[in-house]
Amino acid sequence: MQGPRAIACLLLMSLMALWSLLVVCDTLLVMTVDQDGPDKNHLTQKLGRRFGLLKDELDGQHTVGFITDQPRFYGQGNLDVMIAQYMLAPLVIDHQHDQPTSITNFTSDEALQRWLASSDYSLQKRIAEGLAVVERVGP
Repeated sequence: MQGPRAIACLLLMSLMALWSLLVVCDTLLVMTVDQDGPDKNHLTQKLGRRFGLLKDELDGQHTVGFITDQPRFYGQGNLDVMIAQYMLAPLVIDHQHDQPTSITNFTSDEALQRWLASSDYSLQKRIAEGLAVVERVGP
């Protein structure tokens, strides 16, 4: 009987060690997030509120494009797309510009207007500074 009992004790100790490791990792993760400071959390909350304003305007849509003047990969634009996707789910955010309806997220209204002047999109509704719903008018 000592064999199965020893195996059970070893398994229980292993599970306890794993649980302790998970608790320590979780604590370290929380401490790391807190060290990022309130500015990072404030930014994600601010973006969440910003993209939440689009929800009513996009009611009935299934997929929309996402157009921005921010760097797309490993930059602010990538964070913006992820937060927009989270806030607007189950709506699908397509990173391409080939959707009939798209949302814009420009750094300013001037940047949005410059882009609109040279694009094949028309402004459907401005929601906030640089944030708008646009429709493709060309091919």
